[in-house]
Amino acid sequence: MRLYIRRGPVWYNPNTNNPFADYLRSLAGELEGAAFTIDPDEEEISYFGFPEYKVGTAILDEITAGDVDAEYALACGHAKVSEIPQGLLGAENAEARVEWLISRIPDDEATDRKARREELLSMLGDLDLSDSADEAEEKDDA
Repeated sequence: MRLYIRRGPVWYNPNTNNPFADYLRSLAGELEGAAFTIDPDEEEISYFGFPEYKVGTAILDEITAGDVDAEYALACGHAKVSEIPQGLLGAENAEARVEWLISRIPDDEATDRKARREELLSMLGDLDLSDSADEAEEKDDA
């Protein structure tokens, strides 16, 4: 049996009556996504009543070279931008920087993340995800 705790009055729907979410969506529109992204699905807010959002996405992508594990290391505090060695800064050192960031994740946590990723991928079976969204759209138009 699960127990659900309702947050706020019955009439309150965080998907449509959330001033913080509305502000974030407005800010994301003003910044045109360069420095700020918000979960594009306006119909669903997390269990805690907040939308998912990121600030400084362009800089984060540059630092992590788009690697989800490197981003995780920063997001969880296993590494700080100020701790990255000077010799690993710059676009030419992206691969070494990503390796360094990932190495900061504790071994047990990294092992757990890898196991969860493999479990999720195994659920996909033979599904081919190599097509880009544009290619899939072109196939649908044909």
